[in-house]
Amino acid sequence: MFSRIMTIKHNSDTDKIINNLKDQEDWYDNIEGLHSVTYVKLSDKEFMGCVIYDSKEHLEAASETVQEFMKINLMPYIDSPPVFMEGDVPWRYSRK
Repeated sequence: MFSRIMTIKHNSDTDKIINNLKDQEDWYDNIEGLHSVTYVKLSDKEFMGCVIYDSKEHLEAASETVQEFMKINLMPYIDSPPVFMEGDVPWRYSRK
């Protein structure tokens, strides 16, 4: 598995943005190799997203779709460029 983590500072309401992102399941469902998406509220003006794909190749193949998604759902609210980090996921626990 492969993960991209992003931190986003914005000029809106974190809860409003995250609620909008939660409503985008059609987008998520159409991304091949997408394993999970998690959003974490850091403050009223900042949140973090952790996205896990089956592989780095799946992340790269989804780049156009993700850019379009961000353009529509995030760019109107962003104060500064998002900070991205990515890497292999050597281990992950999920309760069944």
